Amino acid sequence: MKRAALWDYHVAGAKTLAVKLKQQAEYSVDLKISIIAGASHTTAFPSTAIQGLDWLYGKKTLQ
Repeated sequence: MKRAALWDYHVAGAKTLAVKLKQQAEYSVDLKISIIAGASHTTAFPSTAIQGLDWLYGKKTLQ
């Protein structure tokens, strides 16, 4: 499978999983999916770790 096709396959799978999680969770989960262009298996963990830390400790703004 070529890289572009493999990328599309994984992105489609992630989107399908997000839809299923949202359907199952109803109101108890606030789910956000981020597709990072050019990401690979090697960059998945560091990207996820940084996003998680930002979510936990990032600057919050009041509205």
